[in-house]
Formats: sequence, structure tokens, C-alpha cells
Amino acid sequence: HSVGGIAALRAALWQPKRFRGLALLDPVLFPPSVVRFFRISRLLGLSGRVHPLVPAARRRREHFDDLERLLRGYRRKPVFRYFSDESLKAYINGIACPSEDGSGWRLCYSKDWEIRIYVTGVWRDMDIWRALPGLDVPTRIVRGAETDTFLEKTAHLVQKKNPRVDVLSLEAATHLVPLERPQESAAAIETHFRRRS
Repeated sequence: HSVGGIAALRAALWQPKRFRGLALLDPVLFPPSVVRFFRISRLLGLSGRVHPLVPAARRRREHFDDLERLLRGYRRKPVFRYFSDESLKAYINGIACPSEDGSGWRLCYSKDWEIRIYVTGVWRDMDIWRALPGLDVPTRIVRGAETDTFLEKTAHLVQKKNPRVDVLSLEAATHLVPLERPQESAAAIETHFRRRS
């Protein structure tokens, strides 16, 4: 999923013999025009200022009194609108760790790491676009129909570059598709590769 999907795709492009199949859940792959924009931004030293997710990451709270309050706050955020209560609780339990001083909870991973991923994650991806036509590993991409990450435009371009790549969109889902639609995501992967075996 997400950046992990890009890591898996890079590995499959570099060492395809290690893979029998590749399942990517809403990978962070943007069209070449966006990649070029981030390359120029980086060269000008503007990566941290032009990335749309960096300001929100900088403002993100890192310490919380209790998980129930955190859960209630996250439940009101539009980004979690498709999460079941069970998925949202699992998400909260995954991102929150007890504070060292026992005074509450903190984000397990610093917002500085999140910002670092945003400003360094896209500008190198032209090598993926160049190598994509040669990808010969059976690949299925599952995307959220409402994602802001693996855009429909990107999906069409991927299939134009390599018609062997299968792309499936799940309705009522965003970039967080495996957490919003876990059963459907798993079934989309399983049925695709079962047909091929």
C-alpha cells in the first residue's frame, strides 16, 4: 500500500525473477508532469513549501491525553469517512504509542518522518515510468475510486505504457482503500491471482 507499493514496484522492476506476482494498493505514483514539477521544486529548494500535504503534517498534534478522545476527533475528519469503527480503532492503535513519561499517548512515528517522506518521495519516479513498459510480472493495482494519490489519469497512463497491468477501482474508497474496504481489497487481489494460477 501507498509508499510500500512503490517500494515493491521498484523491486519488481529491478529484480523481476524474485516475483511471481505483484499486488499494489493505491501506490503513490503520480503522472510524469507531477514528477517533473517536484524535481524542479527540489532543485529550487522549495519541496517543503510546495507539497500540499506538508502544511497539515507540520500542524499535526503528536501528544494526546487518551485514545478515546483521539478516536472521537479522528471520527469527525472527512478522510476517515469510509472507515468502519473497527478499522478506525485498529488505525488509532497502530499510530499511537504510550508516552515515555506515562502522561498519555504520542504518535509512534514523528511528523518529521512524515514530512521527509512527502518531500523526498516523488521526484525520483521518472525511472519507474521509463521501466514500466518492461514490467513482465503479473500485476494488479487496486485503487480507491476517490483517491487523491493514484489518480484515474495515472491508471490510464500505466495501462497505456503496459497493458499487462490490471487496474481495479473500488467505489466509496480513497487512498486508504485497504483500511476502508479490507475484505474487498483482499478479494480483488485473491481472485485476480487465482485466475492466473
